[in-house]
Amino acid sequence: MKYIFFVIFFLMGTFSMKSQDFNSEKGDLMLFVKRMYLNQPFEGVKVIDNGLIIICVEMPLNSNNTRSIAQIANIKAKDHLNKFLNGSFTSSDFILTSQQNISKVDSSRETQTKIIENIREEASGVVAGLELLSNFDANSTKKVFIFLRNKIVP
Repeated sequence: MKYIFFVIFFLMGTFSMKSQDFNSEKGDLMLFVKRMYLNQPFEGVKVIDNGLIIICVEMPLNSNNTRSIAQIANIKAKDHLNKFLNGSFTSSDFILTSQQNISKVDSSRETQTKIIENIREEASGVVAGLELLSNFDANSTKKVFIFLRNKIVP
């Protein structure tokens, strides 16, 4: 009888089941990117050594509706990725206005110059395959969303 219990105990110890963890790589990647962000904050697209694309978006914490903040962060991340992958067209206009004031007291002239700069950026393309890797509060005023895209396909 003791022999049977010993064999059963031995078999239970040897053939114990090990669970598979499919998200351990993403968990490690999430911790790596979070440490990278906390070390040197950034917003936009970064390519990591193995070709993964990381998109970081900062959002203000001025609303109680976290779902809408997450949707806006997703749209901003797609915008950053679209500009990174497909490029963008940027145009700028400078408008120079000057105004001359004449003093009534001593007839001196004073010229004020104002420069107005209009910058316009246009991008077009289709971006799909973004996955929310993590989100966390960077401080009391902003929340950081980190998105992941698989390897760049030429």
